[in-house]
Amino acid sequence: MDFKHRRAMSPLLATVILIAFAVAIGALIMNWTTNINIASCTDAEIEFMKIGEKPTICYNNGKINLVVLVKGNTNIEGLLVRITDEDLNVVDKIIEQKAAKGETIKANIEYVKNKSVRVDVYPIIDRLDKEEICTDRGIYVDPLGDC
Repeated sequence: MDFKHRRAMSPLLATVILIAFAVAIGALIMNWTTNINIASCTDAEIEFMKIGEKPTICYNNGKINLVVLVKGNTNIEGLLVRITDEDLNVVDKIIEQKAAKGETIKANIEYVKNKSVRVDVYPIIDRLDKEEICTDRGIYVDPLGDC
């Protein structure tokens, strides 16, 4: 075959084609990665269920009873319940119960209450196959009342 009389592609045209190809591949990768749903603490919103205006968390017969409503758009894998008494003694309890938006998590936690206590509740989410405690999205009651 005689290649002496064939003209090659100009370097400018080759550069334009390579840039267009790179942009197309970049757009494809961005489209794939935006479809991945990664849980975030900013979407993990919880609140105590309320009967009237009273939250459903109280102390009764050696147990802390609570009902938490999931309001955010992220599924909750569980709750961290942190109990702090007047002497700043802290007890952490993990509630391993999953819930989606609109569902509730109910728990009865054994605890001997001798003094006034504060109870903080933090959502736990699954972020990239690792559990993360959302300490900035917690709710609390202070002091914990009797049922």
